Amino acid sequence: MAITLPTTNPKKILWDKSGLIAVLITTVIRIAIYDWLYKANYFYGYSWDTFSRTYLSYLWFQKPFLFTPGGGYWLPFQFWIVGITYKFLSPLNLGAEILVPVVINNFFFLGTLFVIYKIAFRMGGRTTGLLACVLVSIFSEDIFTSYSAFSEPIWCFFILLAAYYTHEYINKDYEKRTLTALILSVIAFLAATTHYIGWFLMAFVCLLFIPTVVKLIYDKENHQQQIIGVLLMWFFMLIVPFGWLLRSYIVFDDFLHPFHSAAQYQQGYIGQMPILERMLIPISTLFGNYTAAAWGGLLCIIFWAIKKPGILTYLSGVLFIFFGLWLTTIMAYSAPYQEPRYFVFLILGLFPLIAYTLSYIWSNFAVIGKTVSIALFLVYVISNSYQVYTYKNYFGPDVPQTAKQSLLFLQKNPEKSVVILETDSFAEQTVIPITGKYFWKYEHVTAEEISQSSDNLSNYFKGFARNWLGIIKSKEIADRARAQGLNVDQIGSYYLISP
Repeated sequence: MAITLPTTNPKKILWDKSGLIAVLITTVIRIAIYDWLYKANYFYGYSWDTFSRTYLSYLWFQKPFLFTPGGGYWLPFQFWIVGITYKFLSPLNLGAEILVPVVINNFFFLGTLFVIYKIAFRMGGRTTGLLACVLVSIFSEDIFTSYSAFSEPIWCFFILLAAYYTHEYINKDYEKRTLTALILSVIAFLAATTHYIGWFLMAFVCLLFIPTVVKLIYDKENHQQQIIGVLLMWFFMLIVPFGWLLRSYIVFDDFLHPFHSAAQYQQGYIGQMPILERMLIPISTLFGNYTAAAWGGLLCIIFWAIKKPGILTYLSGVLFIFFGLWLTTIMAYSAPYQEPRYFVFLILGLFPLIAYTLSYIWSNFAVIGKTVSIALFLVYVISNSYQVYTYKNYFGPDVPQTAKQSLLFLQKNPEKSVVILETDSFAEQTVIPITGKYFWKYEHVTAEEISQSSDNLSNYFKGFARNWLGIIKSKEIADRARAQGLNVDQIGSYYLISP
């Protein structure tokens, strides 16, 4: 007979002092890592989305509307909450402060810590809960996604929260599942509004309700109200995908616009690969990028599937989403090898199980068990520490340094100052203006426009504003500026021209 974990009072676990202490300890560890990255000149890693998402969030704040910009592709929930936060902070004149979405992400990270502690606590008690939180705190990919404006920390929180309540739902009598079903519906709705991966969670929750509805229908007692309640929950969850696709049809005359856009984008990458190679991508990405945690999680699943399968109940939704991502990879809609962060939710979901297994080995195999537990833990720590230490920035140090100088210039008189920025790449189009906070104060020009507009560079720049700063990449224009008596400072490939 399958052994299942006991259901528990969520409030009792949530307010357990040991849980708060575990979260506090691991938060201190995470803050220390953030501090080291900041001092080591970490500049939001290797993806552009941090800057794009900050920009779109601020656009939403300036002119709120139901659906977000971005070609009708990115889902809106993150833009809503970040945009609303910008609205509340607007009296402080912070501009498009990139730390706003970063801080919001770390509130969701704290929520994820609480949930993981609760799942692990239910398995093996306080020590297991603390160990699971420590594993999360030093998980390198989660560090990078939380120290960013990505949406991963938000929808990962929803997936883990759904995992916790999935166990509660399955282990309750079917006629007493209404409240838990309602909670799962709300979680799935929010996840589906945040990212397309949330649509897999929504699909899982919808399928999870089917056996309950069937039992309620064929039960001798009358459960009409509960059946209607589940139908309304289905309708509530399906509002997001059908509403989003209907909007795609109205705006783009294409009901499946998001999927066609993804396929078109991936056509030159994963779209060129044979199906067999696509099938192997999730496995190679998972075990190639998260070697220690992936192998450890797989072995734990196999071990407990044999010994105590009921312990894996909470992972059912997590694994369903993973296989959904696998399917989209085969269909060439997504490319996890380009974005390994798509699998952060899976590793986070495995940490309670890994922590419980380490605690079990420690307790049941005497000296050998303690030695093995410590060795495995150290392998994980060393692996993730190395990944954090060897981080890579996509943009060179001249980009953030130039952005910092432009920000210092604008902060002196933001209302009357303008930065004229020679633009020929994403760094100038988005990264420097967003890092400079007041992106609407940047005028984008080309070197050709500067050269053709005026022989007198000072007059050309004054045409934008009386108080100006020019940032250009053309050495020829920089030499001309020096010859005309203007100040020219060089930062890497950029030349800062001022009166």
